[in-house]
Order: sequence, then structure tokens, then C-alpha cells
Amino acid sequence: MFTQAKKVRDAVGNFILVQSSVKSCPQLLNSVNLHLEAMRKKIQNMTDEEFKTNVDATISKITVKDNNQKEEY
Repeated sequence: MFTQAKKVRDAVGNFILVQSSVKSCPQLLNSVNLHLEAMRKKIQNMTDEEFKTNVDATISKITVKDNNQKEEY
């Protein structure tokens, strides 16, 4: 499983890529839900300074101009 903040057509969202040739869909969905819950707890436990640092880093990453059309998607 891979996840990252992603900008698509000027809308910011979260990109989650899940692939498996051995796990079933319910198992994969459970893994995604566990990951999202862990991230929620991590964000809740951040200090205001840590949160601001992460927000600033995300803004910096998504405001970088795309090099070509392929990178928009």
C-alpha cells in the first residue's frame, strides 16, 4: 500500500494505491482502514508545531509547478 497527498486539476486529495495478487478485497479494505485510523491518531497526537510543519511541507510539495501534463495525473 502506498499513500500520498496528490494535486489533481488544482484539487488536493489523498492518493492511495493498493495492489495485491494474494489478498482479497476485504483484506485490502481492512488494511486501508487500519492505515487511515493510524494516520488519524498520529495527526491527533501531533503538537501544533509538528502539524504546521507538515502542512507547510504539503503546501510546498503541491504548489511545485508540474513539469509536463503526465505529472498532473
